[in-house]
Amino acid sequence: MRRLRLVFVAGVIALLLAYTLAAYTVACAVYEGPEVGIAWRSTPPGSFFPIPQMPGMLTALSGMSLLDQAIYLIFIKTGLLPAIDILAVAIVAMALARGRRQPKG
Repeated sequence: MRRLRLVFVAGVIALLLAYTLAAYTVACAVYEGPEVGIAWRSTPPGSFFPIPQMPGMLTALSGMSLLDQAIYLIFIKTGLLPAIDILAVAIVAMALARGRRQPKG
């Protein structure tokens, strides 16, 4: 049971890391300017949720949804998303180290 839980948590962390890499790749297509605020650099618009997707090929500013703006401003621009990744990996590593020290019984 413990091994199954560990495999599940490792899978969730792998997905979180993959999401972070994809989100930072997509974040390169975000435009911030005083006249429009936050927008996609091209159209059709991209997305950060549920799966990060690059915007289309046509060069024209396109609006960003409120959810995408929130994800960009709170998690990506502040660097909170990589911090969550590092924290999750550290917690699992500590749990693994603690589990190895305890004798089986």
